[in-house]
Amino acid sequence: MRYSYQEFLIHYVNKNKYSPYVESDIVGGCNGLYKEKETPYRNISHWISLISEIATFENKYSEMVGQMVDNILDVHIENKPYKSRYSNKNSSNGLIGSAWIIEGLVNSLAFSNSHEATCDVIVDLCNLYPINVNTGIFPEIVEPDGSTIGLDGTFNHQLWLASSLAQAGAALKHSETILKSKIFSEKIFNNIKINKFGAVFHGLGMLPRYQKNLIKRVIDSAYRKDMLEKEWGYHAFNLLGLIRLRNSGISIDMQRFDE
Repeated sequence: MRYSYQEFLIHYVNKNKYSPYVESDIVGGCNGLYKEKETPYRNISHWISLISEIATFENKYSEMVGQMVDNILDVHIENKPYKSRYSNKNSSNGLIGSAWIIEGLVNSLAFSNSHEATCDVIVDLCNLYPINVNTGIFPEIVEPDGSTIGLDGTFNHQLWLASSLAQAGAALKHSETILKSKIFSEKIFNNIKINKFGAVFHGLGMLPRYQKNLIKRVIDSAYRKDMLEKEWGYHAFNLLGLIRLRNSGISIDMQRFDE
C-alpha cells in the first residue's frame, strides 16, 4: 500500500507507541551518539513539528499541538533557554537545544492556544543568541541559568540555529532575527568545509579550528574514523538545514560548493 505524506503522518501519529495521541505524557529520550538522558522539550518540539503538518485534517491534531505548546510555555523563564539534557558538557545541548524548540514553536503558530505568548517566547529565545558579524558564528552557548560557556564548535548546531532563526524571522517579520541568519549565510563558506567524500565536516571550518582538527585526524586514526562516521550520519541533516535557510528567504550561492 502506498501512502501520501500526510497519510503516512496520520498513520504514524496514531500508531507510534510514543506518540502524544497514544501516550499522553511525552518523555525525554536520549542522545543516540552519547547516551545522554534528555528532558522532554526536544521530543515535544519534534512532535509539534510533525503533527502541525496534519493539524488541519482533524481537530484532535490541532488540539494536541496546542496542548504541547502549553507544556513548553508553562515552564519558560524569560531570558533563559530550556534545560535540554543531563550532561557534564552543558545542559542546554549547545545551540541546537533552543534551535529545536524555536522550530517547533514556529510550526505551531497557526494552532497555538496562546498565539501572542508563543510569539513572545520565540523572540525571547532568538534574542539569547547574538551573532559575530565578522565571523558569521553564534559565539556563545547559553545555559538555563543564564550563564554563557563559550563556542559551540559543531557546524550542524550553528546551522540549525541559523535556519530556525530564519524561519522565526520570516514568520514573525522580525528584522533583527532575519539579519542574524543573513549574516550567517554570507559568511558560511568561511565556516563550512567538505571532506574528501563530499560530506560536511562535523566541526566548524573556521581557522584555526579547521587546521587543528585536520592534524588530530592525521595523528589519531580512531578520532578520524569517529568524525567520518558522524559526517556521513549528519550529512542529510546539514543539507536540510541549508534548505530551511533557502525556504525562509535566506539566499546561499550553492554553486560555490563545487569550487
